[in-house]
Amino acid sequence: MSSEAAPERASSNAVVGWFSDLRVRTKILAAMSLVTIFVTAACVLAVARMGDMDSRLDEVRSTNVTNLTLLGEIRGHQALINHYAAARMAVGSDRAAQASIGEQQAAAIKGLDETLERYRAQPKSASEQKTLDDFTGFWDEYTGAMADIAAGREPTIDFDAVNNGMETSVAKLAAETAASADAAVADAHDSFESARRQVLIVLGVGLLLSIALSVLAARSITRRLAPVAEAMEAMAAGDLTREVPVEGSDEIGMMARSVKKATLSVRETVSAMADSAQLLAQSTRELSRVNDQTVAGSEAVSAGAGSATNSADEVSYNLQTVATGADEMSHAIQEISQSAVASAGVTLEAVAVVAETTETVSKLGASSQEIGDVVKTITAIAEQTNLLALNATIEAARAGESGKGFAVVASEVKDLAQETAKATETISGRVQAIQADTESAVAAIVRIGAVIERINQFQTTIASAVEEQTATTTEMNRNVATAAAGAKEIAGNIGQVSSAAEQSKMAVAAGQQAASELASLADDLHRLVGRFAFK
Repeated sequence: MSSEAAPERASSNAVVGWFSDLRVRTKILAAMSLVTIFVTAACVLAVARMGDMDSRLDEVRSTNVTNLTLLGEIRGHQALINHYAAARMAVGSDRAAQASIGEQQAAAIKGLDETLERYRAQPKSASEQKTLDDFTGFWDEYTGAMADIAAGREPTIDFDAVNNGMETSVAKLAAETAASADAAVADAHDSFESARRQVLIVLGVGLLLSIALSVLAARSITRRLAPVAEAMEAMAAGDLTREVPVEGSDEIGMMARSVKKATLSVRETVSAMADSAQLLAQSTRELSRVNDQTVAGSEAVSAGAGSATNSADEVSYNLQTVATGADEMSHAIQEISQSAVASAGVTLEAVAVVAETTETVSKLGASSQEIGDVVKTITAIAEQTNLLALNATIEAARAGESGKGFAVVASEVKDLAQETAKATETISGRVQAIQADTESAVAAIVRIGAVIERINQFQTTIASAVEEQTATTTEMNRNVATAAAGAKEIAGNIGQVSSAAEQSKMAVAAGQQAASELASLADDLHRLVGRFAFK
């Protein structure tokens, strides 16, 4: 018996394990989906069964109710026919009344025939069909007898028996139709009860499965959350030795795995902190010893730096004195250089003025030459005019009396030409004198320019020498200033060394204080680490 139960338990455990590995979201959605599936199935089943019941009720309405209605119409037509038959017997031999009642009775018979045809077209059971055949037989006998009466023949049937037979048949058909309707209603009621049971069963099974699935999911979550919570509480209390069981691959399993990793990490960290606390205490003691040695060295450096600072200050003072003298000499040379430069500037300005004057006088000579050329042109014109006047006089003399007036004009033109020639000779002489004076002035100006050029060369030589001396003095002054600055910088650096030595002493003192505080901190750290159990 136990050997058969073992595979079942293994299979059940496999299913539970598979379900536990599902994600929490999947588990919750699975339970909700199962409820939704069964509710949907119940709704679909209910709708289907309600459709079946509606079809059956339609069948009852279209068949049984219609049949009962047609049977009622047949009974009505049958009552009218019997009424008209009694009326015909009552009127006796009154043919008009007989004819009128006969027409009404014939209409009632026709109506019954039509209603009977409609009833025959309706679906019926075998017993109803047999009863209908019986009614049809009685009805055929009745209509045959009525035809005999209309033809004046004596009917051969018993009307009472035939009417009773038709009444009995109609009543039996009505009873059978009512029984069929009752059976259909009972069948519909049974179908409703069956549908209700099926819906309740589906809902019940779905509810039970959903509850079972929800309980399984809840147990799967809470059962594996409890050890994780206990391990975290132990970690909060300082116990890092608690192991966290890891089961499943869902969120709970992932959280358990993360908590386990965190516990191991914290355990390793605390262990490393304990080791570091011990090393820190040892290092603090070593640091205190080194600080003591550093204090002694800083005091020695500070004393040496003080002596070096005094020597550097004396060197810097002497160099400052030399730099001051060099600076004064540089100022004197600069004044000489400025005077030489000013003199050279004046000389250059004189050279420029001489050049400008030479150019102006040269232009004057050129202008005199141009005036001479113009005078020559005027002289040539005057000579030509004089020649023309002479020719005119000769021609006027040849003309005789008619050329006297013209001869007078020619004589005046000749006199004017001679005066013009004399004036041009005078101008030409004066222009030649101006040209001679201009050439003399140009020669004198050229000699003045040569003298000024030599003076300019001497001034340039003096300025170059002064500038060279200025550069030499400036360089010497710069070197002395650089040396003085270097000496001052050396003194400053030595002062900084001394200050750094003092600051080093202060820093070492602060380091000793920090080392003491660090030792206290190491003790506190060792005490805090001791609160955790990790071994």
